[in-house]
Amino acid sequence: KSISSGRCKYQTVWQHWTREVGREVSDLQNSIRQNDVKLQLLNALSDIIPDMYRHLFPNFKNLFNWFFKFSLPHIVPQVVLARHILKKHLPALVISPDTADSRTRAYTVLCQRMGIPCMDIQFGLAGDEAIEWRFLAADRVAVWGETSKEAILKQKVPIERIAITWSPRHDCLANLSLSEVQKKRAMLGV
Repeated sequence: KSISSGRCKYQTVWQHWTREVGREVSDLQNSIRQNDVKLQLLNALSDIIPDMYRHLFPNFKNLFNWFFKFSLPHIVPQVVLARHILKKHLPALVISPDTADSRTRAYTVLCQRMGIPCMDIQFGLAGDEAIEWRFLAADRVAVWGETSKEAILKQKVPIERIAITWSPRHDCLANLSLSEVQKKRAMLGV
């Protein structure tokens, strides 16, 4: 059941969990398990690691185990569901929060592949440590201000992909009079 408000339609992702989606998730997870077993039987990991890093073999083995047994199988349902939703609704634009979250990143990567315009919204503070912006898949990113813009530029995001929109959740910190609010609204045409 969806809740409609004017032209917007709100749904939960679980409204899209169909037998076909469940089957595709199961098939992909089985394929991941089979490929993990094949890699282990081939003992390919030891051939991949250069001799100079041989002492790190246990760490690499743990990393691959984590990837094949936890990370990849757990993101598969999100990716399959996202693809199903995007194919079914063919949105004109996807606005995505929190580029560091793999669940929302699935949407931006799929949008890129499907030719659907997408914008990431800055979710938290952006500083030198915000390396997730180096992997920006969305067409544009909406940032809180000049400081955020500069931090994201340092991560090699082209300036033409950055839009300063400020942060509505911080609007309550501004102390504007009613007449100032009305002037701003008139200036913006809202």
